[in-house]
Amino acid sequence: NLTAELVGLVASLNSANARLPIPKSASLMTQWISGLHPQLDWNGFSNINHSGLSRKARYSASHLACILQHAFALYPKGSTNGGVHSRGFEDLLPRLNWEEELGPKATTVAAKSGTMSYADGLVGILRTSRNDALGFAILVTDFEEREIYDSQMLTLPPPHSKKALDWTERAKSFEKALLKQWSTLH
Repeated sequence: NLTAELVGLVASLNSANARLPIPKSASLMTQWISGLHPQLDWNGFSNINHSGLSRKARYSASHLACILQHAFALYPKGSTNGGVHSRGFEDLLPRLNWEEELGPKATTVAAKSGTMSYADGLVGILRTSRNDALGFAILVTDFEEREIYDSQMLTLPPPHSKKALDWTERAKSFEKALLKQWSTLH
């Protein structure tokens, strides 16, 4: 998350030629990406920082898939830029070691997760056994429980309850099951 914040701040510094506070920097980056992809409805997209780590952040899977597709197209695997060989955008994402869940021949998963109580997301690239790259954006939220959780927050977040931790475990199992199904279908 710190890397995302720093990269976003440097990007807005280069774009605006000024040091901006995180919310203004995030707003500038939102204007930039939405301007590049006007075919997508950006209403409802709320980005108050670069990492997405906020209870006020609002994204749809379509928004995140668009951003992922944009980044994937910018850094194609095997391309060269000024004589420097690009490993590809997926190599910039953390590799998830899910061989046990997906099977030894299956795939590799390069993804970024985002987890808060009653909200979980996983966005990345599933590389199939046929070497196809499948982009995905999975968002799982229990809106009712998340609203209750947010309403109970004072100055510090309440500790994770067993109920919230169990919910997160089920959400992550669901994400792995989806990826396993996709890896066998593709």
